[in-house]
Amino acid sequence: MGNCEVIRWKRFSRHSYSAFCSMHKVINIGVLSAAIIANVDVKASEAHETQEVINLTEELEDVEVTAQKAQDLPGETTVITAQEVAAAAGESVNDLLKQAPDIDVRQRGGYGVQTDISIKGAPSEQTVLSVNGINITSAQTGHLSADFPFTTQAITRIKLSEGKGSQENLNLLIEPDTLTQFTTTAVAGWYGLVSSENALNISNKNNAHVINGAISRCDGATKNSDFGQGKLFYLGQYFNDIVKTEWQLGYSRKSFGANTFYSAAYDNQWERTNRVLTSAKVEVTKPINFETKFSWSRDYDHFQLVRNDHFGENFHRTDMLSVSPKIMKEWKLGETSLLANYRHETILSSNLGVPMENDSVAVFGVDDTYYRKCKKRDLLDLLLDHQFMVKIWTMNFGVRFAQVFDTQNSHRFLPYANMQFDFKHHITLHLSWNNAQRVPTFTELFYKSPTNKGNTDLKPELTSTTQMRLSHQRRGLYNEVNAFYMRGKDMIDWVMYNAEDVYHSANFQLDNIGVGYRGVIDFAGFNPKARIKLSLGYQFIHQNRHDDIEVFKSLYALEYLKHKFNANLTVEPVKNLIFSLDYRLVNRNGSYIVYKDKKSTGETLPYPTYGVADFRASYQWRLFQVFASVNNLFNKKYFDFGSVEQPGINGLIGVTFKTTGKVNRE
Repeated sequence: MGNCEVIRWKRFSRHSYSAFCSMHKVINIGVLSAAIIANVDVKASEAHETQEVINLTEELEDVEVTAQKAQDLPGETTVITAQEVAAAAGESVNDLLKQAPDIDVRQRGGYGVQTDISIKGAPSEQTVLSVNGINITSAQTGHLSADFPFTTQAITRIKLSEGKGSQENLNLLIEPDTLTQFTTTAVAGWYGLVSSENALNISNKNNAHVINGAISRCDGATKNSDFGQGKLFYLGQYFNDIVKTEWQLGYSRKSFGANTFYSAAYDNQWERTNRVLTSAKVEVTKPINFETKFSWSRDYDHFQLVRNDHFGENFHRTDMLSVSPKIMKEWKLGETSLLANYRHETILSSNLGVPMENDSVAVFGVDDTYYRKCKKRDLLDLLLDHQFMVKIWTMNFGVRFAQVFDTQNSHRFLPYANMQFDFKHHITLHLSWNNAQRVPTFTELFYKSPTNKGNTDLKPELTSTTQMRLSHQRRGLYNEVNAFYMRGKDMIDWVMYNAEDVYHSANFQLDNIGVGYRGVIDFAGFNPKARIKLSLGYQFIHQNRHDDIEVFKSLYALEYLKHKFNANLTVEPVKNLIFSLDYRLVNRNGSYIVYKDKKSTGETLPYPTYGVADFRASYQWRLFQVFASVNNLFNKKYFDFGSVEQPGINGLIGVTFKTTGKVNRE
């Protein structure tokens, strides 16, 4: 191996940068435990399953380390794998999430223009969206949280974190490759869809950089659903044996026809959003492990109820500043962490907040227009966490103290516990109990329009969730069953109490109970020549309301996804030629209002069950990949939101060029 540095390992670390620090160095593993030997899936080990191994210590040959996916920690599960991401060139991040059976992706427009992402039947605002562990959730409204400043090309995988006293956290991981790479993609599709995407990965011995950018436009597959958008993202890393630093910059800009997104009485709505994301993270591992995160983001939102008209027009600017130090200590009884997170949120608006006293702020880029309302609040979290392992058992528990410095000044103690058992024969059992709090968004508190009325007396949402997940993985098989019970107090929804009413934001007592299944059969695990993979998933949710308030129409919490079935069949008949067929069957609880000539008839109809099939084909030839996809293959008419019809059959074709340089981590 030439002049590679030789390092001797005496223990294993779970740090995110550990693989990079050991990349292309000769590693001598000093001690290998019996538990690890027991999990090696080779025929030789199967022949000696009954043989006990006591005090096993093996001296192994030097090996060269390469990067691979880290195992999920207790409370984490990978919902989108690296392989699924790699197969999604040309698709939006939001379309990618549709493949997960336990995620509700409600789109108002095609191609991921605006999406609400929900988990366990809770409202979309209950879901925290993160990028490499940095919270990017909008304090204004959950509708803006999924404005990602990057494309699927930048993502490594997507994880769902459940627990530690916080809400469901969907974490999009962007990790530099060990190779220097340049990738460019061009796409053209139906309804005037055109997009261009470029990505650059630079990797050196102690630093790495990722740049991802894209522009796209479309005339729209339905009335008033045209859009134009741009994305730009940069990730940088510097690391050595003692310190790792990571910084991110992101910008997205999007303008789109909003059809009947927010009211079926107005079919010519329009919206433009801009988002700026910045963050920095420093982690020091010696003599103790200390980490600090800093992030700042700004969202601009310009909405017109009637396109090119000032009627119902709103301007918003939301700033979110966060500082999060963490200290971690390993000792004989495990690993103990203490974390603090301070978050400051400010909104300037023409609609949201309280009137400014003798003051106003000009709206950038718009003449003679001012923000005349404002609202600020501070949130503080303190977390004490401990984790330890005893043979096959991993235990994680702690308590989070959550304080909201606002007019109500609410505070809560939120305990949690996660247990994971790694049994023989590749069986894993995960049990968890978690309590979480979510403060209302500024829109839920203050928004007023001809069709909506916010509520400044809203209470924070409180959830207590008990969950079980049992999985088995062996060769080409993966099976998982899960069940949960989420007790919701003061859950927030927008509702109409009668047919003549407007939507009000209000608190409800809601319990959600769910069971699910996820399975994968990779026939290559049994026969390397059988390049066929079948994935299946199903999720069922039942909801109990603990009140007798009559509701005519709900927008979110009561319109949960009751049944969702997913299936994917991927076939590679010849080398580098891949066909993929996706199918999802969806049954949503709730109903939508029937409109005629832009006026409500006062009647509601239940959401119909629908099934949608998508087909994709790709071929890799040297440095080029050519791909094509047809979505909604059978031209099914369906709705994710009432009166917002989704695109019928549509397709695209694209080509990707990817060149790879040498490994620079010498």
